[in-house]
Amino acid sequence: MAMVLLAMALLIQAAYRQCRITTGTMRMHQMIEVLRHGKEEKSEGLAVEGAPYKIETVRKGRQVTGMIRGEDWKRTIEQTVFEPEEFMRALTLVQE
Repeated sequence: MAMVLLAMALLIQAAYRQCRITTGTMRMHQMIEVLRHGKEEKSEGLAVEGAPYKIETVRKGRQVTGMIRGEDWKRTIEQTVFEPEEFMRALTLVQE
């Protein structure tokens, strides 16, 4: 019985850890999308404190970078700034 309870406790801890990683990554991705669609050209950033992880996002020029760090894990996302004009130009080339 003790082995079953120990296994259940370990599985629950692993599930909570995976939940924190997934939730943090989704929050970071949302912050990156906010910075990607911003109109300002200056460098700006967003950060989250007080969670079991630390999120930092920075916009420099045409690149938006986000990094999240937990106790023993780290994730990074890099994307370019959203420019609908470039997409429309590429679409007109395909149409012709």
